[in-house]
Amino acid sequence: MRETLKTMIQVQTLKNEGLTNKAIGERLGIHRQTVAKYLGQMQQVRLQGREMDYTASHRVRPRLIDPYLEYIRRRLEAYPELTAKRLFREIRDMGFTGSKRTVRRYVAPLKARIPARVYKPYETEPGEQAQVDWGHETWEYNGQKTKIYCFVFVLSHSRMRYVEYVTSLDSVVFLNCLYRAFEYIGGVPKKILFDNAKVVVSERVGRVIRFQPDLLQFAALMQFQPEACWVEDPETKGKVESTVGYVHRDFYYGREFSDLDSVNQQVRQWCNEVNREVHTTTQAIPVERWALEKSKLTPVPRKRPVLFRVQRVKVDKASQFTFHQNKYSVPKEYARRYVRLEIYEQEFRVMADETEIGCWPRTTERGKQFLCPEHYEGRFKGAKQSALENQFRNLCNHASAYLQGLTEARGHSLREQMQQIVQLADEFTQDELDAAMERSLQFGSFGYGPLHRILMKLREAPDSLPKRMTASSQTAMVPLPHVGVETRDPSYYAKRLGGALWKTSSMG
Repeated sequence: MRETLKTMIQVQTLKNEGLTNKAIGERLGIHRQTVAKYLGQMQQVRLQGREMDYTASHRVRPRLIDPYLEYIRRRLEAYPELTAKRLFREIRDMGFTGSKRTVRRYVAPLKARIPARVYKPYETEPGEQAQVDWGHETWEYNGQKTKIYCFVFVLSHSRMRYVEYVTSLDSVVFLNCLYRAFEYIGGVPKKILFDNAKVVVSERVGRVIRFQPDLLQFAALMQFQPEACWVEDPETKGKVESTVGYVHRDFYYGREFSDLDSVNQQVRQWCNEVNREVHTTTQAIPVERWALEKSKLTPVPRKRPVLFRVQRVKVDKASQFTFHQNKYSVPKEYARRYVRLEIYEQEFRVMADETEIGCWPRTTERGKQFLCPEHYEGRFKGAKQSALENQFRNLCNHASAYLQGLTEARGHSLREQMQQIVQLADEFTQDELDAAMERSLQFGSFGYGPLHRILMKLREAPDSLPKRMTASSQTAMVPLPHVGVETRDPSYYAKRLGGALWKTSSMG
């Protein structure tokens, strides 16, 4: 009863404020017809001048959603951005049989009561802080789409902006962008606020932050303090967050570029222009405020630091190593060894101890192979011949040709024949073996047995060997004339023998 009366009072109060029945229902989580009913009942009570009886006809019936109201309240308190559709699915799995509309009517007023987050404007003193963030764009060049990254730097007090486009989020590229931003604004602020990107933060547990060593070394050199904003809290660095979107809308969108240099030339000109326009928030011109802020910045070192990072890689058996999904060669002497890469913004050098053994430009291509032919000159190609083969070929001048013939001969084990012939070198001289193989090649006779017989004949009775056929002797031979033979019938011979025919044993 008290809840109903309380709701009716809220209905009347909201009605007096000018809300429609539908708006009141959405605010209180009841149907607009119920709002109309409550308003009618209260009007009737005022006209009749009596109290309302809530014990009978006005008793509120339980709703399907009632058992799940507390669950919905707890979920919204913990996660205010949960949608009614999401909550409907959750309580449906718990047994709710009502409609999405019922959940939506109840959730709407609850969300309306959740206080929206209020952000406090935060302004810094001159030279105190800068903010850095990244954006990204899809760039179509030569018919191919690729991703480029937008480095955005904002000096917090004056709102001086520096923007640059790069093709990598590598730490070396990042630090070089940061250095060029310092050159553009003419100094280094005391603090720089970053997001929690990997090139900035290696690990974070709540307020405890472990920055990347490369960034800390650079910060020590340039004399600034790195800071990281809260996770999932972009408003902490709202100045640069808004600038990232502004760069996309006001500069990049709708422009065409021939190459990366063209992009950066145009965006530098854009920075020069917008830094001379009135800033929406400060209602001042950034260049004019920067003129006063510049004296508060730490001067940039006169000598530009050489920024690079080191990476250790393994060279494979093909004298290649992998870097950014590409294959690169090194001199053959360094196969199967570790080498050190010194990675700069535009190139990387391959070092073996303190010796530079290669230098390659950095590229956005992936899956490519980059080889230097001179890296493979005089390389060891491996032992393609076995020890037995080497022994055989070194027997004499005709050994290689004889081995070919022996390979084509059939009927015996090739390895066994080769082993037996190699052992002949213990008994016969190289000249004897050469002469015997030469004869074998001429007559096409191969194998241990024929070769051994030739060797014995050459040593004991060389005159007994048939003369070798030479090309000159073949051309000097006179061809024999063709002699024809007349074929006669057997009856001819029978007449000559007085009619008797010879019989053979096979004729029966």
